[in-house]
Amino acid sequence: MKKILILLIIGFVVSPGCSKKKKGKTVPVSEKKDGKSTDTSNKKTDSDNKKVLKESNSGNEDKNNLVQDKTSKDSKDTDKKQSDVKSDSGKKKPSGKILSKKEKTAQEIKEKIFMAKAFVKKGNEKSFVEALDNIKAVLKLDYQNYEAMLLIVEMELARGNFEKMRNVLNRIEVLRSKSKPPTKVKPIWHLYMGKYYLHQARNYESKGLTLAGIFEKGKAEKEFGHSSLKDNSEALFQYGNLLLEKGEYKQALLSYENVLKYGGNEWRKNWKFSVNLGVAYFYSLKYMEAEKQFRHVLGALSVRCMTCHYNLALIYSMWDDIARVGNLTTVERAEYAIKHAVIYRNEERKKRRYDKELVSRLNKWIKQAKERMELAKSRGGK
Repeated sequence: MKKILILLIIGFVVSPGCSKKKKGKTVPVSEKKDGKSTDTSNKKTDSDNKKVLKESNSGNEDKNNLVQDKTSKDSKDTDKKQSDVKSDSGKKKPSGKILSKKEKTAQEIKEKIFMAKAFVKKGNEKSFVEALDNIKAVLKLDYQNYEAMLLIVEMELARGNFEKMRNVLNRIEVLRSKSKPPTKVKPIWHLYMGKYYLHQARNYESKGLTLAGIFEKGKAEKEFGHSSLKDNSEALFQYGNLLLEKGEYKQALLSYENVLKYGGNEWRKNWKFSVNLGVAYFYSLKYMEAEKQFRHVLGALSVRCMTCHYNLALIYSMWDDIARVGNLTTVERAEYAIKHAVIYRNEERKKRRYDKELVSRLNKWIKQAKERMELAKSRGGK
């Protein structure tokens, strides 16, 4: 009986499915299944722990992956920037537009022409050699290049090689006539050809071949007076000079006035132009304008302009033809006449074979001026 009571007490304590609860704790109950003893509570706890650990590890992995991805991206960006910097330092970036072969050739020609012009402008033999190298490079790419051939013309003109200049001008004319369709030469061609004919005229005149010189001047006049050069100040100046030599004073004056119209006041700094303009004014009976030009040259451009001294002496000595010269009094006019006549006379006398008739004329003007001055003073006038 005692033994039965003990067994019942033991059985009650260890009976399956029963558990003892404590506050805050769970006591696992062992199960026996298929002859094996398992602790389900521990199994569940282990499973939960593994799940939590897995989630925790997964979260850490995600964070690590995010950090690694960001680091990898930053690394790639850094590598790309370094690569770009290296690329930039090694070579220029392409402009974007790829030039065709024709465009590249045109650009090269443009650059060579620019360089050639700069060398020609320097005007010395060394720079001419450099210019010619650039011109040859252009003609190798384009044997008909107009600008390049005109630069050769300009160079040979500066060198004084007029026949070489003429040969190039002829070549330009032939190439233009043979082009399809045929084209006319540019205005500047006529200007250079006019300079060639003018040189020929001066050359013939220096040899005493007057008729040959007149013939060449006629050709030069035709070129300088070409309609395509009607607004070219240099051509107008040369054209006016030829007209002045022929005695066509009004036409010459018109040409000179057009020089100022198209060339601006810069031409007033050219003493030859100002002298010739004064002469054209004088023979067009515009004496005051002529006097102004001659005084301008002596005062601002060339104090040694003997032509100006002579022409001023002449204007001031024309007592009967010119009643008054500006606001000058008789005494002032006489003083100017004497001053300029004496300067020119003394310069003429320095020559080994001076013009005695000219000196006699100047002495006559000086004498008349002195008489006029004495008469004006005796009358109490000025």
